[in-house]
Amino acid sequence: MAKVRSRGHVVPRVFYRTTIATGGYARDLAFNPSKMEAFNGVLVEKMRRHGVLTGGLIDNFDMTFPWHYDNRCNDGVHYGRAPARLMWRDGKIGHQYFVDLMLGHVLLNAICNG
Repeated sequence: MAKVRSRGHVVPRVFYRTTIATGGYARDLAFNPSKMEAFNGVLVEKMRRHGVLTGGLIDNFDMTFPWHYDNRCNDGVHYGRAPARLMWRDGKIGHQYFVDLMLGHVLLNAICNG
């Protein structure tokens, strides 16, 4: 960003969306939620230190964490894909695009909030 400023240009608004919390069986794999939360923290700290986050931070990890337990809104790893076609304890199936719709609203609010 310093090079952009030094050339007399306006610094673009850069947003960083943290990674998602993995769901279902993926919680036990190498990219488990604890490791991804630590990764997000380290990367965001470095981006802030170097002045890269000129637009803001969108914490997608915290946004997706509540849905990572039961696959109601994901296929186990991915959001925006159909959830496992299984009956849950309460006999219901989750909303397959809820998390993506929520993220879309958050991104639009961040970008359009001049």
